[in-house]
Amino acid sequence: MEIPEEAISQGDGSAETGYLSLPSYLEQVALANPGSVVALETTPGPDGAQRFKYMFLAFGASVQGFQYMRKVVIIDGTHLNGKYAGCLLTASAKDGNYQIFPLGFGIVESENDQSWSWFFTNLKQLVPDAEDLVFVSDRHTAIYSGIRRIYPQARHCACLMHLQRNVQTIFKKKHLLYLISRAASAYRIEDFCIHFNKIMVVDIACADYLIRIGLEHWARSHFPGARYNIMTSNLTESLNSALASAIEFLIVALVEYIRTMLMGWFSSRRAAANSTVTPLTPRVSANLARSFSVSTGYGVRHIINAE
Repeated sequence: MEIPEEAISQGDGSAETGYLSLPSYLEQVALANPGSVVALETTPGPDGAQRFKYMFLAFGASVQGFQYMRKVVIIDGTHLNGKYAGCLLTASAKDGNYQIFPLGFGIVESENDQSWSWFFTNLKQLVPDAEDLVFVSDRHTAIYSGIRRIYPQARHCACLMHLQRNVQTIFKKKHLLYLISRAASAYRIEDFCIHFNKIMVVDIACADYLIRIGLEHWARSHFPGARYNIMTSNLTESLNSALASAIEFLIVALVEYIRTMLMGWFSSRRAAANSTVTPLTPRVSANLARSFSVSTGYGVRHIINAE
């Protein structure tokens, strides 16, 4: 996607100039996008001048759209490569067509307890705490700490892929990854036990590690909430991929890139939705058609005469 001219012009200056222009830029974004959630926090420097600390932005379209999403929020953080580095924090949902629906973005100096708590405090303005709310993330301790503090009612589960990576790093045995996937994906506790017992046979230390994490954090059969088959935070990989060319931009150019990208996504999805003639989304319709095709080959066996 091409960078808009106004974003390029912001990126032509120094990093310091970009931070100086950020407050006025965010003010214009809020005016042009009613309902947006915008927050900027600064801290006084040695010279008394205010220095950038945190930024949060959720566009009005994302705020309004979340009410139509399943209440599963995928959390992620990725490093920025600009002069002052920092981290980009994101919160996203999955829409009815299995596509990523970005909710909020934060730019902070690093992933720590304070920055994640600040991010979740602002996210709470559009994603309120609730017992049926579910977060999916990697097992970063600051994310867990922030969710416990800001979202005490919500459920929190670990990304299966990140869990498998951790297991592979610690225990090395590749067959464990397959068994963990089967155990994590099982719907019934009985099926979970079958696969988990195999893990115990292959590597009892790994089984103990998974138990210490808490079965409810990674096994679907033990999770008390509804995660709607969202077993990983992989969906955010598409967002990170789309932003890959912008992580070195100056801060205003980066935010403008995000704004323009989402504007294009939402516009094309709106056009696709308006052309849909069924009450189901295209991907759900395709899944249903495949299931129907398979079911036509099933036989019917008489069991009892009672109606």
